[in-house]
Amino acid sequence: MAAIVVLLAAGAVVVGFILLGGNKATDSTSTSSSPPSSAPTSSTEPATSSSTTSTSVSVSSTTSATEGAGNGASVFSASLSGQNETPVVITSASGSFTLSVAADGSSVHYRLSVSDTSKITLARLHQGKAGKSGTTILTIYGGPPRSDVFSGVLTEGSFSAAQLLGPLRGKTIADFVAMINTGSVYLNVGTSGHPSGEIRGQLK
Repeated sequence: MAAIVVLLAAGAVVVGFILLGGNKATDSTSTSSSPPSSAPTSSTEPATSSSTTSTSVSVSSTTSATEGAGNGASVFSASLSGQNETPVVITSASGSFTLSVAADGSSVHYRLSVSDTSKITLARLHQGKAGKSGTTILTIYGGPPRSDVFSGVLTEGSFSAAQLLGPLRGKTIADFVAMINTGSVYLNVGTSGHPSGEIRGQLK
């Protein structure tokens, strides 16, 4: 009878040990499986998305700039002042003039802006180097004469080779551009006070 009791007690100890060991194994398994479920997957995805977006924007702006540079147009400009006139004119008037030559040489777009310029009468392109007076090539603004002090865009438009005068009559826009490139084209703006030109600028 004592032997049976001893055996039962031993069996209970073994069963208890097995149960305790099983719980520890289960706890260990659940603990080790937790970290993968909390891995930073979502933080990695935004980083990848942000990198892709940044690259896309960079490529887009580069392409746009390349297209603008590759359209073949030639742009020239002149800064107008009384100091550039021959002889020099003391005036507060000033201005800017830009030319954009079409890639195929079919036309030239121009824009003339002035500031604080009184009683404007005309604006003309001339052949001539800095400090020299020359023949009229084209009248950019021929009136009507203004009676005010004007600031802003005086005139804007386009012209073709057929409208060129003087030494460029019957020539091409390419000949006109070649003359600019030698520093031999200027624009001046005449006023009632200075009919032959109050402000002037050499095209470059």
